[in-house]
Amino acid sequence: MKSTNDERVILNVGGIKYETYRSTLTQYPKTLLGAMFQERNDAMLHPTNGNEYFFDRNGRAFHYIMEFYRTGENVWPGEDTLEQSYTSVSQQELIKEIDYFQIPIKLGRAHTDIIPDSKTLALRLDEFVNALIDSIYDMRLEFLNNVTINFYNRKKVVEGDPSTMYSLWPYIETVQRRLKPFETSGSRMLDLFGDQIVAKLNSIEYIKCTMKKYSYGTDLVFRFEQEFNTKEILSYCRELE
Repeated sequence: MKSTNDERVILNVGGIKYETYRSTLTQYPKTLLGAMFQERNDAMLHPTNGNEYFFDRNGRAFHYIMEFYRTGENVWPGEDTLEQSYTSVSQQELIKEIDYFQIPIKLGRAHTDIIPDSKTLALRLDEFVNALIDSIYDMRLEFLNNVTINFYNRKKVVEGDPSTMYSLWPYIETVQRRLKPFETSGSRMLDLFGDQIVAKLNSIEYIKCTMKKYSYGTDLVFRFEQEFNTKEILSYCRELE
């Protein structure tokens, strides 16, 4: 009987397809894909076309992620003049994918520019704050008055998702997708800049945001202080005229 590790899988990353063996991924079980394709998680996999899995991520940068799985080494943009001829990926783009796919970074050579500087980290912080602000619209669109977002400082054991490091209640799919890129870094950014982030969120009219810290991570609690104007909503609603 053929072992599952001998199976070929197709990873469709942002529309670019990569084909590899399952065993190539599972040899690194602490990474996102390595954990995802462990046999114990078979029931949680939902392929299309038999063996294809889609990830809404940077398909060009994923070239370097696959190089890690195949060689065990971190390859960086610009190291090989040949690869520059067919792809153009910045180190900042690649670092985002390394963070998402939970790839370990080895700094064996003198790559001082690999470590993001303060300006790059500030951009990352801006993206996180903007994602939280944009999520407020999604929350209200679901007619909610209160929403809690939990950012964990370590992996939370959730069946079917080996990489879960944040959650929200009630569940809102659009918010879940919007905050997915920050599941690993969200807790740490709140540790470092939580007071400033909460102050920014509270500057938005009708929003009250509080932060609660626990041993397992940090909660952000959003409360809308404006009641729904049901009469006005009905006046615009065509179906209930």
